[in-house]
Amino acid sequence: MRMELERDLDKPGIMDDISDELDETTRTERPRRRFRNGSGLDPQKKSLIFGAAGALLLIILLFVFFGGGGSDEKVSKELDAVKSRLEGLEKRLARMEGVEPKITSSENQIRGLQASVNRLEHLTKGMKDQVEKLAQAPAAPKPQPQAAAPQKKPASPEKRLHEVRRGETLFSIAKKYGVTPDDLRRVNHLSKDDSIQPGQRLIVDTGR
Repeated sequence: MRMELERDLDKPGIMDDISDELDETTRTERPRRRFRNGSGLDPQKKSLIFGAAGALLLIILLFVFFGGGGSDEKVSKELDAVKSRLEGLEKRLARMEGVEPKITSSENQIRGLQASVNRLEHLTKGMKDQVEKLAQAPAAPKPQPQAAAPQKKPASPEKRLHEVRRGETLFSIAKKYGVTPDDLRRVNHLSKDDSIQPGQRLIVDTGR
């Protein structure tokens, strides 16, 4: 068994092949995670990756304990190469675990934006329907102009009249109302030769 193990481990690139298989497992895991709604790596894939790494370490330990035929320098180089590959795998796993929360946060933001867009579309549709209803509603009739009320003519003041009594003259009547005899003749259309008679009505408003 020891001889077979030594032959297998002495084959060129066997350590590289094992490490490449681990790298391939990690790379194929990354795109699959993008289509899962959950967060973190698949537990089965994690177990597979760490199991492969453990198997690789076990082979190295068997080689160290039972591979005495090889030189220490060769074993040291193989160990360094495997350690380097294992460190690279650990870094890849750490990056993948760090990227997953960011992807989840981005998905939540996208869902929030989509909900906002849906609300905005709903409001826009409601406003559009209201505008269409207002456009279809009949226009209110224009108020008819009211006819201007006819202006009332100022009532002409009533003229004061004086009824001539017996013994009154045109001069005495004019003096009583503070006017002149000529003013009384003018508004009553009397000439200087016309005389007044008892019972006659004379206009005593001369416009002064």
